[in-house]
Amino acid sequence: MHDRITRTVRQAHESGERSWVRIASGGTEVLCSILTPDDDRDALLLERLPATKPVIAISAYCVVHTFTGNEDGWQPAASALSAEQISALTPAAPRRPGPGHRLEPESESESEPESKPEPGPESEPEPRPAGPAVLDPADRTLVAELARDGRTPFTGLAAATGLDESSVRRRLAALLADRTVYLDLDVDNRALGFGLSALLWMSVEPARISTVGNALAQFPEVAFAGATTGPTDVLASVVTTTGTAFYQFLTDRIGALPGIREIQSAPVLRTVKRVGA
Repeated sequence: MHDRITRTVRQAHESGERSWVRIASGGTEVLCSILTPDDDRDALLLERLPATKPVIAISAYCVVHTFTGNEDGWQPAASALSAEQISALTPAAPRRPGPGHRLEPESESESEPESKPEPGPESEPEPRPAGPAVLDPADRTLVAELARDGRTPFTGLAAATGLDESSVRRRLAALLADRTVYLDLDVDNRALGFGLSALLWMSVEPARISTVGNALAQFPEVAFAGATTGPTDVLASVVTTTGTAFYQFLTDRIGALPGIREIQSAPVLRTVKRVGA
């Protein structure tokens, strides 16, 4: 069994299409979060994963709404920082792109000197109306490089995209400002004293899904909460210090939320791949 799980997880890890891979108990052996374009997603779920030995069954569901766990991060992770440090690291208010917005390629005559300081609030693009951004091939390469290694220097990003360094700086500043790209720090919760991780699947009355999800987002024990498709309605990733603390959280906090019909839980035995790994 152990060898079978290890081989499956290794293949999931090497595909590079998941933000995390975990081994959990409770009936599901390997849990993966998939972040990939639609075409790649279909090929992954319909062709590559079913053909992967020794996978014998696959269940796939879609997160249709996130209550907490993306840009807002995990509350206890900030406990290691002072208020001044948190303030210094907090980004400016998001600025959204206009409909169909894309960053136009810049000519060499428009390039700024290489000695230009790091982009800051004073150099960010002007606010634009809300709407989806359209990434060109250079933008997609830039994002892919940062997803592979968030610490890639501007020189490395310039080499990968074929742009000059100052153009890369401006593109990244714009993508960060409009939240097309955001930085995510994945912390090992054990370093903060949280020794138990678990996943909760909750069946919730339809009229109370938003209420339950927003309530979960306020709990420091909840690292992620989202509404999903499938046999249950809400998924939550929970971290606590001990099994006793998990029991108390489950019975006293989760159990008190109105509208929850049923809860299934599974402890995370091992995290094989994290967001930045």
